[in-house]
Amino acid sequence: MLKKSRSAVAALLSFAALSMTGEALAQAWPAKPITLLIPFPAAGGADIIARTLAGKLGERLKQPVVVENLAGAGGILGTQKAAAAAPDGYTFVMGITNTFAINRTFYKQLSYDPIKDFQPVAMLAVSPHILVINPDTPAKNMQEFVEYARRNRNKLSYASYGNGSTTHLISEMFNEQNGTDLVHIPYKGMPPALTDVMGGRVTMLASSAAPAVPLVQGKKLRAIAIYGDRRIDSLPDVPTITELGYRDSALTLWYGFFAPAGTPRAIVERMNAELKAVMADKETEEAYARAGIYAQPMTVDEFTAFVRAEGERWGRLVSLSGAKPE
Repeated sequence: MLKKSRSAVAALLSFAALSMTGEALAQAWPAKPITLLIPFPAAGGADIIARTLAGKLGERLKQPVVVENLAGAGGILGTQKAAAAAPDGYTFVMGITNTFAINRTFYKQLSYDPIKDFQPVAMLAVSPHILVINPDTPAKNMQEFVEYARRNRNKLSYASYGNGSTTHLISEMFNEQNGTDLVHIPYKGMPPALTDVMGGRVTMLASSAAPAVPLVQGKKLRAIAIYGDRRIDSLPDVPTITELGYRDSALTLWYGFFAPAGTPRAIVERMNAELKAVMADKETEEAYARAGIYAQPMTVDEFTAFVRAEGERWGRLVSLSGAKPE
């Protein structure tokens, strides 16, 4: 009995020591610059959001938050690098729907495990997709574009920011729902995909909101539908896909902060709190509104549960779409 009591006391003391170590670590952290990996090219939605937050986050933490773009393989390259980083609170990665919810089902062999290799930290933003077409296309709205696509079989195409991305799956769903056959043209990121739609080399793109909104406002693209559950304040005349009669199609893109698995919980909680404060800042709220995105703060545990649920939801869509790596 005495031996068991001593073991119990030792375990409690060990737990207390670990807790104190975590608290002390969080108080001392950060002692040097923090790297935020963006596994996509500059000027895309993830990059815009990261740079919107990085400056103010650095001010609060009193250390620079250095944004590093490492694009490649539809976000896999940069995410893989983050998974291999030291879990010391000095490397974080911007995760989005496809890198943390879609890829685990889309790819049979993935170089990282979105669940086991990472600790979810904070939800940053939710973005609807905007279905955009070249403004010279002889269609002013969704109905006219569907009719135009049906009349021009085997002639039209759609862009995506990568094979297995949300834009890929949504566009395949568009084909299935409307009986059209637009051909998939994958790009290495959103900026080159947008460029080719503006240039008329590709017909359609389901773009993330942040990079598309200013182009629509500048009449370089025409928006015909919002793939989200509400209209965008900066594009008030563009209807949602639900308003247009499409069921179960309000598929949004989300962005979040992730840390390598094993990052101390105290640091994870501190980063979550600091990010919430930055997102609540008036300037950040205004920047989000201009970009057509909105904050959806969560606790660490809420975000962890959300990521798991999203993996299951998008996994079902991958299976239904029939989309496969090319």
